[in-house]
Amino acid sequence: MRTRVISAIVLIPIVVAAVYFGGWLWAALVTLAAVLATYEGYGLARAAGYRPDLWLGILLGGALALSGMWPEMDLVRLILAAGIIVAFLTQMARKAEDRSMADWMATITFPLMAGLLLSYGILLRNLDAGLLWTLVALILVWVNDSAAYLGGRAFGKRPFFPSLSPKKTIEGAISGTVAAVVVGFLIPSIAMIGPESLAPLADVSAVGMAALGLLVSIAGPAGDLSQSFLKRQVGVKDSGNLIPGHGGILDRLDSMLFAAPVVYYAAVLLVG
Repeated sequence: MRTRVISAIVLIPIVVAAVYFGGWLWAALVTLAAVLATYEGYGLARAAGYRPDLWLGILLGGALALSGMWPEMDLVRLILAAGIIVAFLTQMARKAEDRSMADWMATITFPLMAGLLLSYGILLRNLDAGLLWTLVALILVWVNDSAAYLGGRAFGKRPFFPSLSPKKTIEGAISGTVAAVVVGFLIPSIAMIGPESLAPLADVSAVGMAALGLLVSIAGPAGDLSQSFLKRQVGVKDSGNLIPGHGGILDRLDSMLFAAPVVYYAAVLLVG
């Protein structure tokens, strides 16, 4: 626990500062996270016996994440097309006995998962009132995770998806959902009585924000379970050891990977 707390004390100010300043600082941090997540994903793939092309994947994951800086240019299609073609070429460059369709698929899959999903973090921050919407995403994910943990500790009896995460309970999942919905519903009211900087959230529908809380309470745990699925395929507890006491970058970003796209499209829809 002490190691976990120290890591959090070091990392939280960095993330908060990057979110606050946005722009290239935030984009650089998100892109770095995508690169590291791709690297960890490849570690899982190698543990399963696959041999993805590391440098191609790192470039692909980073480029997909960074594409969020220029949404109007439709760079995702270009990057994916180039990545698919080059991944085929690298397989053909191998000796005949070393070529593998599974290796080609692994090369494409992990940077696509990490880079594309994390690009929504950049897209979200670059919206009008993007700072507020990014904070909404972080708050709803944190509230859902914390309430699910505390609710599970206090009331948990029935397992929730025991084949992937034996410690999670139905009661904990319900606690997390209720907390995220309530907090989402209250955000416009809080913004209404808060400082002027919160004004963009004051006019957002409380019902719409409650619905967003519900969606995040589904997407976040789904992201968590998706990473548990990958780790259980190869029999490891953590995706890496980059963050002392916390595991790897995928272990910390699993909920946000699925929640970021949800909050982005909700923000676009609710603001109109």
